[in-house]
Amino acid sequence: TIMNANDFSDDDFIIDDSKIDIGILNSKYAHLLARRPKKTEVPHEIGETGTVTVKFLIDFGSFRDAQRHRKGVCKMPLLTTHYGFNEWYLERLPEQSRAEAEALITELQKEINDLPCSDVERQYYIPMGYMVVCDFTWTFDQCIYVAELRSADTVHPTFRVHAQALAKWIRKVTPHAALYVDD
Repeated sequence: TIMNANDFSDDDFIIDDSKIDIGILNSKYAHLLARRPKKTEVPHEIGETGTVTVKFLIDFGSFRDAQRHRKGVCKMPLLTTHYGFNEWYLERLPEQSRAEAEALITELQKEINDLPCSDVERQYYIPMGYMVVCDFTWTFDQCIYVAELRSADTVHPTFRVHAQALAKWIRKVTPHAALYVDD
C-alpha cells in the first residue's frame, strides 16, 4: 500500500487541545505572545496552561528527525507496513524508476511481512519511507517552537506540511500571537 501524506485533510492532523486552557492563554499571556520578537523563545511559563496532543501520519525517516527536538513527549511508534510507503519519495523518481521502485516495494513488503519474527524485530527490515503514527504531546510554547522551526522551506517536505498545520491551529486559537512560520 502506498499513501500520500500530503493528501490528508485537516481532519487527519489530529489536535487534542482539551488539556490546555486557551482562555488563560489568551488573557494572561496575550501580551507576551503578541509582542514576542522574531527568533526569540516563547517564555516557558506559558506551559502552565496545559498540553496539546498532536497525531499524524509521517514516514519513519521524518519521524526520526522530528523526535530529536526533545521538547515535550514523543511516543516511539512501532514501524510496520500497515500505513504504506510515503508516496512523496516515489513522486520524485523518473517514471520508469518509479514503476520499478513500486514493484520492489510491493515485493519487499510481502517478504518482510512473511518473516518468521516478532513485529518488534520485523521493524528493522522495513525501509524508513514507510508511514508511522506520530503522537506528540507539547505545551503551547513547545508547539510554537516546533511550528516555527519546522515550517521553514529548508525542512523536509514530509514534516514541513505538519508543522504548517500546527501553525494554522496556533493562529486559530491565538490570533493575536506573533508567529514566525513559513507558509
